[in-house]
Amino acid sequence: MQRLRIELTHAVQDGLGFAVSRFGQALRVAWLPLALMSGAQIGLPMVWDDGPGTFSFLLTQTGIVLLFQAIIMVPLVRMAAYGMPPHHRSLHLAFGKRELQYLLAAVLSVGLTAFVVTGAISGLGQLLDQFASTQELRTAYFFEEGSLHAGRSNLLYPEGYPLRRLAPALGFMGAVVVLYVSVRLYLYPAFIAAGISRPLRRALELSGGANTISLFLLLALSAAAMWGVFFAVGLLAGFASIIAGGVIRLAMIAQDLGIGVDAEGWAELLAGRLGMAGSFAGAFLLQLFEFAVLAGFTGAVARQTLRSE
Repeated sequence: MQRLRIELTHAVQDGLGFAVSRFGQALRVAWLPLALMSGAQIGLPMVWDDGPGTFSFLLTQTGIVLLFQAIIMVPLVRMAAYGMPPHHRSLHLAFGKRELQYLLAAVLSVGLTAFVVTGAISGLGQLLDQFASTQELRTAYFFEEGSLHAGRSNLLYPEGYPLRRLAPALGFMGAVVVLYVSVRLYLYPAFIAAGISRPLRRALELSGGANTISLFLLLALSAAAMWGVFFAVGLLAGFASIIAGGVIRLAMIAQDLGIGVDAEGWAELLAGRLGMAGSFAGAFLLQLFEFAVLAGFTGAVARQTLRSE
């Protein structure tokens, strides 16, 4: 059987086409878990005793995000693959066998790979550091020129043992391995969501050859889109602040006219509430759009894979 070829332009068209044409259905299916995920991301640092920078906090936050991503992506991918939403209700918050499998596949695709490779590279780096530190303690006696007795004892490697130069290369190799495995397993969770038989095998088969480069470029575009979401949210917050400033200016004019409006109170209220509401709403809709784009692409690939079975 000939391998399905993933075209970058078609993949972008599938993702954007689904996100634009089915955005209303995606919003109806995903708004509740996305709101809960956003609320957890905002509230978790406020209640975590050890602080937001600890390993336990990062592990908990990542687990919560992956959990809600499974709840969001499974129905969206199936909608893109089969063309029908899971139901016609306005609330959707389901976590069953398929969502659990999707969650485990997502952890395997990125998290476990990164953990294993990073641990192996870190362990090798520590061994090399210990060996290099031992070598750097070695000294040698250097005679002065023209003398058979006078001289001094110096370190054999005053500028560091040459093996330390391998550290950047080891880090780069680890990053390449993590990226390669992540690309090869990129379709695995989506194939589980779509109900494709032997999803791991089919994902590995489809992600080989020239498709590896296409999937890598798609991952790069996804990362760029994520940064674009952050930038757009910042712009929305800035527009909200501008609007708040205009209303505050009107309030100050009204106060000068003796209408009795508390301009300082307006400033505090509007700057805080409008900025927060604008940032949250913008981040919510843009993040939902990004989920819909990814679901549209992976669902389209799953649909073509189902037809070839």
